[in-house]
Amino acid sequence: MLVDEFREEIRIEINAGNIKIETLKKYKQLGIEQDTMYSVLESFRAEMRLKNDEETEDMIMDNMDFVCGCCSPHMKIYPEFPYKSY
Repeated sequence: MLVDEFREEIRIEINAGNIKIETLKKYKQLGIEQDTMYSVLESFRAEMRLKNDEETEDMIMDNMDFVCGCCSPHMKIYPEFPYKSY
């Protein structure tokens, strides 16, 4: 399932210390919806909060901003949608 593949690839990137914006764009092109992508990132963010890993949590939240559109226009993963406050 596509969402499971996305979740696993993001987990690998988090463990490596960097979520690649290209990965987010790739899965958008493959059909992952904005809400789903945000939810997956949110689940990892919550996991890092429980582990008290602020640095990783901040990195994940930066990428969540790219997904919801709370960033510079050129960084938006879903530029066709206005800013979405979750």
